[in-house]
Amino acid sequence: MDSSGSAVVTRFAPSPTGYLHVGGARTALYSWLFARKQGGRFLLRIEDTDQKRNTEEAAAAIFEGLRWLDLGWDAEPVYQSQRLDIYNEYFRKLIDAGRAYECFVTPAELEAYRAQAREQKRDFIYKREWARITDAQRQKFIDEGRQPVLRLAMPEQAITVDDRVFGQVTTAAEQLEDFVIRKSDGFPTYHMAVVIDDALMGVTHVIRGQEHLGNTPKHIALQDALGLSRPTYAHLPILLNPDGSKISKRQDNPEMWSKGFPPVRVGDYQRRGYLPEALVNFLALLGWNPGDGRELMTRDELIAAFGPDRIVQSNARFNLEKLDWMNQQYIQGSPPDVLVRRLREFLAGTDYAAARADDAQLAALAPLYRQRARTLAEFAETSGFFFADAVELDPKAVEKVLLADDGAGLAELKRVRDLIASADPFEAVPMEEAFKAHCESLGLKLGKVAQPIRVAISGGTVSPPIFDTLVAIGREKSLARIDAAIEKATHWNDAPAAKDASLPQNAPGDVGP
Repeated sequence: MDSSGSAVVTRFAPSPTGYLHVGGARTALYSWLFARKQGGRFLLRIEDTDQKRNTEEAAAAIFEGLRWLDLGWDAEPVYQSQRLDIYNEYFRKLIDAGRAYECFVTPAELEAYRAQAREQKRDFIYKREWARITDAQRQKFIDEGRQPVLRLAMPEQAITVDDRVFGQVTTAAEQLEDFVIRKSDGFPTYHMAVVIDDALMGVTHVIRGQEHLGNTPKHIALQDALGLSRPTYAHLPILLNPDGSKISKRQDNPEMWSKGFPPVRVGDYQRRGYLPEALVNFLALLGWNPGDGRELMTRDELIAAFGPDRIVQSNARFNLEKLDWMNQQYIQGSPPDVLVRRLREFLAGTDYAAARADDAQLAALAPLYRQRARTLAEFAETSGFFFADAVELDPKAVEKVLLADDGAGLAELKRVRDLIASADPFEAVPMEEAFKAHCESLGLKLGKVAQPIRVAISGGTVSPPIFDTLVAIGREKSLARIDAAIEKATHWNDAPAAKDASLPQNAPGDVGP
């Protein structure tokens, strides 16, 4: 219930002309949180009146994104394309009341008027007299094949929007122009359909992006003309890129991401290995805060704390580093079975080597990466050497770790090979103690011993803790990799001219947390 005692009903109303983007996801999240906080209902409406741009694939992507974020809706989705008869009833009401009229002005003629306004350096305002024609002129237009639009006759007085975020926003009468409510193809415009549907669906609170604040006077005029109740409005601040530019659909490609722009599609965050819980937490704080400094919040905590009174007016900047940190916290805090399930979901259908692992193998590896991986993709990308039959050695790692200082690392690798072969039990803690004793006897630091092993078994210089890694790979496979590394490094050391020809230039082992 809201303060008036009415049951709260919110809605998310995307157009299926593309994917679910982060701005839409935040709108859906805020609407969902408020409905859950108030014990109300969260509804889903598909605004598919744009027959040229709507696709079933886009609608499916929206559903998939909402389900991944676990933002469930409380009734069957409403499709505007299936409600044309309903809209026609309201068109007739407006025409019969003298509040709507046909307009035969073509898009080309309107563009000419706009060009004239630009030349005269003034705002373009549609003039009602352009639509005043005789019956003979109307028939002539129809014979020419012109299809009229239907426009609402706006009141000649200012309209004030009482917004929960931006307060009272007034639009002067001279800025209110008669706008199209029915397109020439017979379908309603966004403005007409959204007003009718909000009323018939019982929507009490409309939470949407700030870009719609300028549309709200039109919606109020329609509500007044039709005698419909007015929902409570709350418009959300604009989402910005780190550089202060507005997030747009143009940045949906890796080239833009390489320049520091965040992905815009929710599906890209799913494919990049973010947890839905982390993305929900992150999006919730883009324009709202709980007022007590908390950043990591469970879904139940978000519901309990959420309210439009703490939505801010200032624009919100998207900080990928903050999201990475938050995602890492969620990975670290996930119970083992949940983390394995998330990994399995992420790896499904990919060509990562880890996709071939069974749940037991994933459960064994998850603790090694829990404190290190910022995303599930990092886990998948850096754990491939665990599943390889053999690893390719990174030439830079071999040169730096095994062959430098007259082959000191290679010599140490040969020396500790027997320690690994004889380790009993083959477990991380006992092995580490044995290696520490070995290092103390030779006056070496543990890193001088661990790093040559790491290069041999992973191919590069980065891996999880070395003794945990040895156990995860297994004694037999670890020894086979060490023997292969000793043989190759010895050959390259004895015949350096052959090294460049035989070593791969981009070995996958030299990446990791």
